[in-house]
Amino acid sequence: MSRIEQQNDTDQALVRAAVTALEDSEVPVREHRHRALQLPELRDSVRHCLDEKGRVLIRTGLGYISGYADDVREELAAAGEGILSPAERAVLVLLLLHSVAIPRAKGRITGSGWDHGEPVDREQIFDSKVSDTNVQNALCGLAARGLVRTVGRNKQLAPGPQLARLTPAASARLWEELVLLAEPDGVLADVIRRRRSAGTTGNCSTGGVTHDQDR
Repeated sequence: MSRIEQQNDTDQALVRAAVTALEDSEVPVREHRHRALQLPELRDSVRHCLDEKGRVLIRTGLGYISGYADDVREELAAAGEGILSPAERAVLVLLLLHSVAIPRAKGRITGSGWDHGEPVDREQIFDSKVSDTNVQNALCGLAARGLVRTVGRNKQLAPGPQLARLTPAASARLWEELVLLAEPDGVLADVIRRRRSAGTTGNCSTGGVTHDQDR
């Protein structure tokens, strides 16, 4: 008998409603909207239900959301599932660099999440070694996956809500990728490369950049 089956009908319904909301919502689910996210015992049941599907409960600054467990994501990435194209990865990294990493380094934004950053003018993304056609196609693909969104009348670019589904380990891995891009000859970049070569990635061991829409 599963953990949820041992609960009464009311608690089962609360847990299932919370799991559905976490899986279907485009943005983190506010804790006060679901009793199963407020009560520790029911929240543990939510975690258990997600774990049975290879998913995990992720706490964000705005509430909770679900995402792939790190080992499951690695398996999917190794199988080529949910992997972004080279152009999509390049464009996403450029956006996160200008929207999140640089502003955070300068103290203009706080927090550790990737789904909130400063809007970036489209010209900054198109001004790269990637061709304009590939950039445009990549932006369309990333937007369809919820990894990029447009904001304001000028249609500036910002990180999409699906980035909230990154686990701490996946988020740390993404930070490493930005370090390697921004300061490839720096001391930290050298440490990252040597650690990866030795196979001792620690808490940063994740799969490639995948998206959570291919469920």
